[in-house]
Amino acid sequence: MIDKIINENKDILSSNNLEKINIGFTNLIYSVADKYIIKICKDKENEDNFNNEINFYLKNTNNKYIPKLYRYHRKENDDDFSYEIIEKLKGKSLYYLWHTYNEEERKQIIIEISNLMKSFHSIKGKTYDWGEYITNRILINFNKCLQLNLFSEQDKIKMFSIIDKMKMYLKSNDFRLVHSDIHFDNLVMCENKELKIIDFETAIYAPIDFELDIFLRMCNYPMKYASEETEKYVREEDYKNIERYLKEDYKELFEGIYYNERHCIYDLEAYLRLLPEFPKHTELKEIILKDIEIIENY
Repeated sequence: MIDKIINENKDILSSNNLEKINIGFTNLIYSVADKYIIKICKDKENEDNFNNEINFYLKNTNNKYIPKLYRYHRKENDDDFSYEIIEKLKGKSLYYLWHTYNEEERKQIIIEISNLMKSFHSIKGKTYDWGEYITNRILINFNKCLQLNLFSEQDKIKMFSIIDKMKMYLKSNDFRLVHSDIHFDNLVMCENKELKIIDFETAIYAPIDFELDIFLRMCNYPMKYASEETEKYVREEDYKNIERYLKEDYKELFEGIYYNERHCIYDLEAYLRLLPEFPKHTELKEIILKDIEIIENY
């Protein structure tokens, strides 16, 4: 595959200085001449997400916060494969660096993250039934859990009793392009001090409050979202002011109707996605049951 890509793009690529990077399970990643990243979709089940990332690049061609997309190809038949050739960023993720900044520097970086979010959120999308979409995702994974005997009949009754309530809380009519996976592993501070963001496979047109879903969980539980390599740099006290800084600069993210209820539902959806993969994780199950009870009592 890599030889084919280099041959098709030999005006910019060479087999010299080609290095395979051992990250990710759904994509093959290569570095070329310390200038380009070649990303190849090797998992057919990830094809939609891969195309989603290409679309995100194309919607943001002049966005200073994302790497440059040089070339791309979408899979056309069973013998074909999709790939991207993108700019290789020279820098480190914020998880490596956050502990080195003073509080004023942190505040300025959060303001820049706010501007980064706004740059995506300026792109409008068509409206659809957001409540139906999220509750369907919840039910799909809840049913997976039922098949694994992770919940009781009483838990099932409680879950199905709050579906209509969740749909009501999630009613939305303003949809914007949302990255949906903004956390410090996906935010890169380049050597020239420019902030960039990567990994657009889960981007979606959604209400802007959905952008806070994983970001606020990272602020509250930074250790859980750090890679093994960056865990040693994480101190929870370094993350305690992030939400306040963001709220000061991008207050619209926090001002929607039913803000607390919606984020409890987003939490429920996120943790239900994880539980079938980690069925013995008792803490996950406890969080899910607590979220169901909170929504039931709203």
